[in-house]
Amino acid sequence: MGNLWEKAKLGRICSRISRGSSVKITEEICKESVVPFVRSHNIGDGIFIYEGLSFIEYSAAERIKSVKLEKGDILINMRLSSSLRFTLVPEDIIGGMVNQHVSVIRVKKNIIDPIFLKYFLMWDKTQNLLISMVMKGSVRTTLTKKAIENLEIYIPPMDQQKKIAFILSSLDNKIKLNNQMNKVINEMANAIFQYCFVDFIPFSQDEFRKSELGNIPGCWRIEKMKDIVPVTDGTHESPKKEEAGYKLITSRNIKNNSIEFKNVNFISKEDFKRINIRSRVEKLDILITMIGSIGNTLLVQDECIDYTIKNVGLIKTSSNKEMAEFIFMYLSSDRMKNYIKTRITGNSQKYISLTELRNIPVIVPPGNVIIKFNRLISKLYKKMAQNNFINSNLTNIRDISLSKLVSGKILLEDIT
Repeated sequence: MGNLWEKAKLGRICSRISRGSSVKITEEICKESVVPFVRSHNIGDGIFIYEGLSFIEYSAAERIKSVKLEKGDILINMRLSSSLRFTLVPEDIIGGMVNQHVSVIRVKKNIIDPIFLKYFLMWDKTQNLLISMVMKGSVRTTLTKKAIENLEIYIPPMDQQKKIAFILSSLDNKIKLNNQMNKVINEMANAIFQYCFVDFIPFSQDEFRKSELGNIPGCWRIEKMKDIVPVTDGTHESPKKEEAGYKLITSRNIKNNSIEFKNVNFISKEDFKRINIRSRVEKLDILITMIGSIGNTLLVQDECIDYTIKNVGLIKTSSNKEMAEFIFMYLSSDRMKNYIKTRITGNSQKYISLTELRNIPVIVPPGNVIIKFNRLISKLYKKMAQNNFINSNLTNIRDISLSKLVSGKILLEDIT
C-alpha cells in the first residue's frame, strides 16, 4: 500500500448499510408503474441489469420499509454464490427501492469515493474475503450486514481515489459502448429476419400453403433440426476442477450471444479431449442452454476455442455453414423461444431434452434466399464478434488493472 493509504472497517466510513424489504408479487408489481423495485437479478458484475426490472405503485412503496436509493449508493447482491456482485445505482433508478435480497451501501463521500469503493468491492481478494467471512463455521448462503461492516478497506487520498476510479471507469465505458453497439446490431438483424422470415414481406406475392408452423411460401419446406445439421450436447459429468487449464462452459456462462468467462471452472487437458470426442465446439456452431435459463443461444465466432461444454446443446452448423446465421436467428426468434418453452420439463430442475432439440421444426427457404440473407447478416455478426473480442481483452485489462490499483501494487505516480 502507498504510505498515505489508511485502513478502516467499511462500517466506519458509511452513513448507511441496510437491506430492502419484500413485496408480495401481486398487481402491485408491474411493468408500467412508477417506482423502480430492484431485485438481486438486476445487479450484474459492476453493471446494472435492466432486464426483468420491476416497478411498484407509490402506495406500495409507502407501505414497505425499504431504503430509498440515492446517487452514489452501491447495491450488493446478498445471495452468496461463486462470486458477489456490486454496482452503482444508475441515475434513472435513483428514488427506487430494493427487496430483501439486496443491500445498500451509502458512504461518507468526504472519506471515500463511491466509484472507487465499487471497484474495491469488485476486487477478487475482497470478494474472497467476504465469502470466507460468511462461510466460516456456517452454512449460510446470504451475505450479512455484520460481514459488510467488518470488511477492511484500504483508503488512498481522495485525489488518488478519483484517478483510480477514472482509469477503471474509462475501460468500463468502452465496454459499455461496445455492448450498446452490439444491441443495436442485434436489433437490426432481428428486424431483417422478422421482415423476411416471419412476416414474409419480400415473398408476399408468392402462393402460400398451410404448415404445422402456420402459412409459409409454397416452395418452402419444414424439416427437423437433426435432418439439417447434427445435434448433440456437452458432457453431463462433473470433471475434476483444476486451478488452470481448459474452460468448462455451462448454461450460466451463456448470455446475450456471448460467453461470460469470469468464474468459469477449469478442467484438465485429458478431460477436455475426452469431452471433445463427442462434443467438440467449432466456429459457426450454435450453443443453446438446456438447464436453468433455457434457450439462450450463442453463434460461435472464435477461431481458437479453448473451452468445452456441460449440459449445453450443440447444434453443429459448422457442418452446414450456409445455414449457420439463419438457424441462429431462427432459434433466437420469438416463435422458437415460445416453442422451446412449451417443451421444457422437470420439477425441481427445469430442462429441455436433447430429443426435443433434435426435433425442432425448421422452416427452410430455397438455397438462393439463404445465401442472400447470410451475405447480409454475416457482416453484422462479424462486427458483433469483433466487439465481443475487444470487450474480452478490455475486461482482462480492467481486472488486472483493478487488482493492482486498488491494492496499491501499482501507484499512480509510477504510471504518470
